[in-house]
Amino acid sequence: MSESHLEVEEIKSELLRLRQRVAQLEAQNQQLLAANTIKGDQKTPIEQPAEKDLHQSEERFAKAFYCNPDLMSITTLKEGRYVAVNDAFIKLTGYERHETIGRTVQELNIWAETSQREALIRQLTKFERVQGFEYNLGTKSGEIRKLSLSGEVVDIDGKAHLISVSRDITESQRMVEQIRFSEEMLSLAFNVCPFIMTISTVEEGRYLKVNNAFCAITGRTQEEVIGRTSIEIGFWKDPADRSILKQQIIMERSLRDLEFCFCKKNGEERLGRYFMELIEILGEPCLLTVIIDITDLRQMEIEMNRLDRLNVVGEMAASIGHEIRNPMTTVRGFLQLLRENEDYSRDYDHFDLMIEELDRANSIITEFLSLAKNKIVELEKDNLNAVISKLLPLLHAKAMIRDQSVALELEKIPDLLLDKKEIRQLILNLVNNGLESMSAGGVVVIKTFMDNDNVILAVQDQGGGIDQEMLEKIGTPFLTTKEQGSGLGLAVCYRITAR
Repeated sequence: MSESHLEVEEIKSELLRLRQRVAQLEAQNQQLLAANTIKGDQKTPIEQPAEKDLHQSEERFAKAFYCNPDLMSITTLKEGRYVAVNDAFIKLTGYERHETIGRTVQELNIWAETSQREALIRQLTKFERVQGFEYNLGTKSGEIRKLSLSGEVVDIDGKAHLISVSRDITESQRMVEQIRFSEEMLSLAFNVCPFIMTISTVEEGRYLKVNNAFCAITGRTQEEVIGRTSIEIGFWKDPADRSILKQQIIMERSLRDLEFCFCKKNGEERLGRYFMELIEILGEPCLLTVIIDITDLRQMEIEMNRLDRLNVVGEMAASIGHEIRNPMTTVRGFLQLLRENEDYSRDYDHFDLMIEELDRANSIITEFLSLAKNKIVELEKDNLNAVISKLLPLLHAKAMIRDQSVALELEKIPDLLLDKKEIRQLILNLVNNGLESMSAGGVVVIKTFMDNDNVILAVQDQGGGIDQEMLEKIGTPFLTTKEQGSGLGLAVCYRITAR
């Protein structure tokens, strides 16, 4: 029961006591008049304490009514005519007591919306009391205030009256609206944030709330996550990472720029940058976490570093490649002439070895020159499938020498602007790497297909794979795991792709 309703009950009880006491006094006076004749103005012994009790009851009622900090009024139920109002009523409405008593609520425009008073009268007619009824009150100055009314129907001189207490809730309503608005804005910001945001318990890591980005990036639904722990859903690549973060957040209460791996629902590993704040919800320590997925950014940094290295090598190639090739061509020519001389017939094998090594060096320089950044690219409209099909006999020949094979899985793709020479070089390098990584009987598969609006060329072999450490360095010039490799094949592929 609200405070205002208790106040109504107290005043109603005081009125009831007042009526009962008056009834007792009237009964006693009737008995005395029948038994005795009262001389002059002399009062009977019974009248004196009765009047005193009545006076005390009136004082208690007046104190409860007029000194109440909430608005109190007594009105006729039907017309809403004011019989009494307290000081709080006068202060809030701006009407003096003489302007109020005897006038109706309609005449003073106290009820800003008449439909609200009509609803109140319906409730009172049905239940004879009301509690927490909200309505808009109009003041003398025209200001509208929000009030909560508790009241009850009482009988005064045989006529229904309403005794009511109204509490001004304008400011509290405004605060509630502001809090609701803030919560809505926070919820909106939480859900539309492009980064992963979660609220979880510190102790167990049980999710209380996750945003839309969490679901989109990890591939999990709200129903799969809420109420479960991060360990249960397999979020961490290494569950020990959570223990480390838990200890740190308890000690420091706030963490910034920490990098840990997390897993999507399909098992794919992603790298995240973590930001954490220790908060409290209903007395329980909780964790507000923001995770920025930097997997693609880190991969881009690796690619940029690789391209930077390629640029350096390319500039070197453009500067010195031709200068080295010219004298080598001269040396090779003289070696061929000397080989034809019968005086050196015993050294034919040595001459052949020298010429073979010069040719190998020349092929390395040719690849080296392919790294030149400013190499002219001749683009022509052609179909990638057609280029692969024309190259297939050469690829089959290379595979047959190693007792291996090449298979094609070519889907329908649109024509593209290509430099056919460079594309052939790209495919040859990729297929050669695949063939060299496999044992006899292995198959290299060349695929083309569409991914959204992009044409994809994929070369897949059945080799043993590449170590993760080496995978991050792939494409670095002169990096090779082959005994006779130059380390330029994939570097050339990257340069062709970049061009």
